[in-house]
Amino acid sequence: MSETPMNSARPHFHRRLASLQRAAVAIGREVQRSVADATDAWLRRDATAGAAVDARTMAWSARARDVEQSAYELIATQQPMASDLRQLTALVRITEAVSRSGELVAHVARSACFERDPDDFTARVRALVVEMATMAAMLYGNALTAYEDADGAAGRAVADDDLELDALRNELIAALVEEDCDVVPAVDLALLGRFYERVGDHAVDIGRLADFIANGRLPPTAVSST
Repeated sequence: MSETPMNSARPHFHRRLASLQRAAVAIGREVQRSVADATDAWLRRDATAGAAVDARTMAWSARARDVEQSAYELIATQQPMASDLRQLTALVRITEAVSRSGELVAHVARSACFERDPDDFTARVRALVVEMATMAAMLYGNALTAYEDADGAAGRAVADDDLELDALRNELIAALVEEDCDVVPAVDLALLGRFYERVGDHAVDIGRLADFIANGRLPPTAVSST
């Protein structure tokens, strides 16, 4: 039996979908790796290194928009059903998550450009920053892997692990209060903690998308702000 035009188009559709999914994950991996780069720039007060990380953000956002646009084109032209539609819907959502996560990493990098005295930040506070950055990057990597593998259980686990990152942010705020940190550096550090926490929130969103692909569970509305 000869293939109908619709049947012959399906392999192309799935190859294109897989290519777009790989592209979205690749952007996410760059964001994940850059968490450490931005944090290192902050720790060393290296404005040049911070600016270099910040400059990557525009490229991530542009690539994410291209992937998102291509996903919409597939939805409009290929009439996907069931699992294919779930994958395309998730793809649109993950492009939003990686783009916003990239903006958060850029905020961390820009913080390296602020003129601060090294004595403004105690060893305890600096250690908490490193721990938060490490946890945020780990959560993000786990979420991307869950998405790649369409592993619903691994995706749901990210939300549980994110509680530890939330606890670290609370510990950072407590440290600022206990150590009577000056107002300006305290505000900077509170924002820094917020940036890492939001990266974790986006990781949770990506993990939920993995569960959505695998099991059809509708994820909650994605975090709406950076």
